[in-house]
Amino acid sequence: MKYCLTSAVIAAFLLIPFVDIQAVDRGDNRELQEILEWWPTDANPGPVKDEERGGHWWWPNKAGQIKPWGNRGYVYVKGGYTTKPSESEIEEARKAEEKASKAKEIERVKRAKEEAARIKKAKELEGAARLKKAQEEAERIRKTQELEEAKRAKELEEAQKAKAEETARIKKAQELEEAKLAQKKDKKTEIYDTIVSDKDNVLLVTDFSSGTKRVFGGFAGEFGTWEHDPKDETQFCRMGIGETLDRFGKPDYFVRLNYDVDSPRPAFNGFWMKLNDLDVTPYEYVSFLVKGEDKFTTQFKIELKNRKGERVVYFISGITPDWQRIMVPLDKLKKVNAITDWTDMTEFVIVFDDILATEKVGTICIDDLNFAKFGWEKVERRRVR
Repeated sequence: MKYCLTSAVIAAFLLIPFVDIQAVDRGDNRELQEILEWWPTDANPGPVKDEERGGHWWWPNKAGQIKPWGNRGYVYVKGGYTTKPSESEIEEARKAEEKASKAKEIERVKRAKEEAARIKKAKELEGAARLKKAQEEAERIRKTQELEEAKRAKELEEAQKAKAEETARIKKAQELEEAKLAQKKDKKTEIYDTIVSDKDNVLLVTDFSSGTKRVFGGFAGEFGTWEHDPKDETQFCRMGIGETLDRFGKPDYFVRLNYDVDSPRPAFNGFWMKLNDLDVTPYEYVSFLVKGEDKFTTQFKIELKNRKGERVVYFISGITPDWQRIMVPLDKLKKVNAITDWTDMTEFVIVFDDILATEKVGTICIDDLNFAKFGWEKVERRRVR
């Protein structure tokens, strides 16, 4: 009987660890579940045996601290057994953990304050640097503005000076021109007076003295303007009568030809005047007065035609804004042999064309068309005083 009782006690003692293992496997014990949360990892390789606390097994937690295992009597660890730590040991471990946690918090707060101080100082330095940079930029802008203002002021002063000089130059030029015109005493009229006074040597075709478009002094017949392509509105020649005063204050008339040969198509036009079958064999020159107004070509062509339909062409150049007399030697025209009969001349023609014209749109003035027996030098010497 005694033997059976002893055997039962021993069996019960041996079964205690297995009951605890089942509790761990079921996971229905909170404290055992807490132990399982600290199962070995790569960072925490396993439990530590503390010989100073009676050889109890302890487990390092995530913060590297030692945590006692549960409060049960026996726990199975890697095939061995350990006993529950005493209440004093648990309390000591808890206090150590709290102390370590407080130390860690203190260190964290310290580091946070140091980091905040560092950030504050960095911001202050950055703000000072930005302020300095802004001040330097403002100073640079101010200096640039001062330089630009000084430059503009200098340019304005130079422009005003140049304008004043140009005004003075124009005024002086006008005064010289007025003096020149006063000295000329209407050279055009003097030339005309010389020619009409020498009727034995000059055959006046027309002087446009009537101021009308169809009646002129001289031997002129009908006249007008002509156009190569009347349907092309981009090219034309239109005629008007210009008027000035001679040196005696009487009206003096001339023909004003407004031409345009600026066309995308071939363009040429001009002025024609009938000569009424004039015999020009006694004469040496065909002569007329010419000038340009505003924009004008400095060169054009003239043509002479006879009753046979023969035609000779001559190029006129050197046109200026002032009246000048053009003297065309007839012997040069005769050498061309384009006209065989000079006893029956029918027409005088002026031609503007898009190839020859130096200005494709402009105005040319014509006056005093005649045939003369002597050159311009002789006319000057024989001029009426």
